Amino acid sequence: MYDAFISHASEDKEKFVRPLAIKLKEKNLSIWYDEFSLKAGDSLRKSIDNGIKESKFGIVIFSPSFFNKNWPEWELNGLVQLNKKYKERKILPVWHNITHDEILEYSPSIADLYSIKSQLGLEYVVEKLLEVIKPAGSSLQYASNILEDLGYVPPSITDEWWLDIIEYDGSDSNVYDWAFNLGMLPNKPKKRGEIIAKKVIQRKWQQVVLERNISQTTNPERLLDTIKSIPGLKEILLETLTYTISYAPQLTIRGFGGFFESEIEDFYQKNRKKYPRKVHKGKKDLTIESLSPSCDELIALRDPNFGNHKPRSITCNYVQGGLFGPSPKVYDHFEYLVWFLSNDSLWLPEKIRDFLIEGFRDWNVWTWDFIPNHHPQNIKESKSTGLLLHQIFQTAEDGSSFTISRSSLEDLRERISWSLQILEIHDDINGLIDKFISGGFIESFIKEMRKRKRK
Repeated sequence: MYDAFISHASEDKEKFVRPLAIKLKEKNLSIWYDEFSLKAGDSLRKSIDNGIKESKFGIVIFSPSFFNKNWPEWELNGLVQLNKKYKERKILPVWHNITHDEILEYSPSIADLYSIKSQLGLEYVVEKLLEVIKPAGSSLQYASNILEDLGYVPPSITDEWWLDIIEYDGSDSNVYDWAFNLGMLPNKPKKRGEIIAKKVIQRKWQQVVLERNISQTTNPERLLDTIKSIPGLKEILLETLTYTISYAPQLTIRGFGGFFESEIEDFYQKNRKKYPRKVHKGKKDLTIESLSPSCDELIALRDPNFGNHKPRSITCNYVQGGLFGPSPKVYDHFEYLVWFLSNDSLWLPEKIRDFLIEGFRDWNVWTWDFIPNHHPQNIKESKSTGLLLHQIFQTAEDGSSFTISRSSLEDLRERISWSLQILEIHDDINGLIDKFISGGFIESFIKEMRKRKRK
């Protein structure tokens, strides 16, 4: 949609129309003007028809030359028809080297319209046109202006699309949200417009997140490139940094933050100050630093000692977020475990990857995804027969050592194969089965079950 279409006679182009079109374009207006909009081979009539139809306003440069041409008159007739159809002000007259009497002689109805006189200067004409095309004061207009300045093409502020934007709170229980927590709409129009514009950008980002499968498993370079491709998004993610690193914990790893790196470092340093260092005296009165937490779990991947947190706590935070923050969980727990064991996760630093895998070994939540009739979050059916879980329970009960049966092995193979389809990666299934079996995940779960039984 163009902001305005300029109808003029070619004789007025050099001294007035071209400078006007350039000035309006500098004010971030989308202008249909022949020198901007027509390309070699275009149908002149079709292009002008489309320009008229797809423009919010028609700027008509009335001059003696205009009245001596048939072509501008035909454009004017098109604008007049649109004026009638939409019952709103569509024509913005600019009088150029012409008097009211001359206009009256041509068309009394046009003479009756409020007009802008070019003799008052180009800057004056531009200012008056902007007052109509982009009026200040309306929160929706502020939002529209912000979006247009960023390169978006929002619909007219009378379109009901805006109501959908205002009503949408940024969350949807059925999908991975990446909501920004923009808060309630304020009363002041300008601030209200800013929030509405951010809601539009948030909605765009959420669509991209779903289309491109953006999650904690996404390589940071690809994630940052995707963020950069959406105008205005980076600034919002910086404003809501706690939410950003909850949804994308990979950005907190030192050196992985890209254009967020310095802000994440500041966040980490401030967070550490919340945890004063505790010391106690050991043998021979040596002062030893206590292993109490040194930072929040949210930012622990940035800390050389993982903030002194247990591996299972950090893995839990990576996969499903903290207790009071947003949940970044996209896949089932077993999908995340398969991803950590796969070559697709090798972009993670080895120390961090090993730590997170150790966390999965202690966490033991992967077993939930082997329950028959279990329905993972983002797929319709689980590909597990439950035989592996049944054998694990049997082994825990009778106290024997675990040796995977052929039927349990097939169950595991089926589940890993299904996980690879969900993750859209192509690792060797046999290699992943070996890593899973040798990784001690089954033994860890059996040990925990026996411990609970003793209690």
